Amino acid sequence: MYLYVYTYIMEYVKYSYYSTRFEDNFPERNSVMLTSVKSTNSMRATQIGLGAIAIILSTLILVHPAASVVSITVTLSVILLVVGIERVLSGISVDNNSRWGSIGLGVLVIILASIFLSYPVGTTVFLLLLIAVALLFVGIAGIYSTTSHRNTDYCIRSIRKKNANDGNKRR
Repeated sequence: MYLYVYTYIMEYVKYSYYSTRFEDNFPERNSVMLTSVKSTNSMRATQIGLGAIAIILSTLILVHPAASVVSITVTLSVILLVVGIERVLSGISVDNNSRWGSIGLGVLVIILASIFLSYPVGTTVFLLLLIAVALLFVGIAGIYSTTSHRNTDYCIRSIRKKNANDGNKRR
């Protein structure tokens, strides 16, 4: 994830996106254009700093993958705790119908975050099992929808026919 964020930041710093006017009749001018931006010394320093951080974090993740996953879980639990505190405080300060709902949701989130912080390894295992079960259901649903619906098979056959007819026209 850190490498993705680093790559995104580097691409944002390196390139600037400009879209041209759509009233032009030239299709090549109506697409997104990439232009390079000249780097300044502060940009280069930022790039070097982000590169060093990315190398250090990726090395730590490669050396200690289990600890990395648990630390991500702890970080997300702390974020969840902060969100719960924010919900309680916003529920106290707001004077409308959703006041008690916001306070109740905040308290529930604080309780869950404290449980997650108390048992980070168990939380990580639980989240991985939850993801595995979700992927299992997605796979079963995909196989079921592909094998049971005749409309899907008809659509696939019509696409194949269309592609075959397009191939004959090109020759």
